[in-house]
Amino acid sequence: MVAGERSGREVLYRLADHHLAHIVVDAVAHAGEDRP
Repeated sequence: MVAGERSGREVLYRLADHHLAHIVVDAVAHAGEDRP
């Protein structure tokens, strides 16, 4: 699901697939919606 790239002591992670990024964006937007 994620890909990591080491840069010295740090590891930078990114989503391995743009479809996963879309799901995350949709989930965050949904979580921010007002509740009835």
